[in-house]
Amino acid sequence: MIVLSLDTSTPTIFLALYRDGKHYSMKYKGHEKHAVRLAPLLDYFLKTVGVSPKDIDLFGIGIGPGGLTGLRIGIATVVGMASPFNKPIVPIPSFHLMVLSFPLDGRIVVVRKARKGFFYCGIYDKKSSEIREISSPSVISEEDLLQRIKKEKMFVIGDGIRKFGYEDYLEISGEVLVGEALKRKDEKVSYYEIEPLYIQKSIAEMKLKGEPS
Repeated sequence: MIVLSLDTSTPTIFLALYRDGKHYSMKYKGHEKHAVRLAPLLDYFLKTVGVSPKDIDLFGIGIGPGGLTGLRIGIATVVGMASPFNKPIVPIPSFHLMVLSFPLDGRIVVVRKARKGFFYCGIYDKKSSEIREISSPSVISEEDLLQRIKKEKMFVIGDGIRKFGYEDYLEISGEVLVGEALKRKDEKVSYYEIEPLYIQKSIAEMKLKGEPS
């Protein structure tokens, strides 16, 4: 089985492929946006490992939470490869990928920047390659997040966390990326069913409803 999995929920593009018991991975973090960089990077990656989209049996895609533009670009790219051959896609919560890629076990809070003054936040217990969701991803204020972090001893990973005394840490292992696609293959869906896990209202929607953005 050949599995291609990718995540574009963060400023870094993560690509991974599994074939014949071997793992291949690549990542990109730079000034170019995902819309510019993803397609040529993916083309180079597939050519390097000698695989074409029609050879891929299963696709995995990180669905967020994260930036809506990056998520939609990643999802659209996977749909574009899977749909001509009617190949299945496995949607994977990006926070799960980050927690499983973190090298230490324990209680882990994933923090991602949302709109100004707010963060995406999810809390998990991790032991080896298994995780348990304590608090599903939600949007909370900076003040509430600080209280949550102070409340108990946790590892804090994500971006924009320097103000809380932590270094930014946003990594997804290639083996985790394809491993979760394989582990969740029974959760596969058709290409037209994929949606991003976007839990924050868009700025346009908030302005339309007269809410502060």
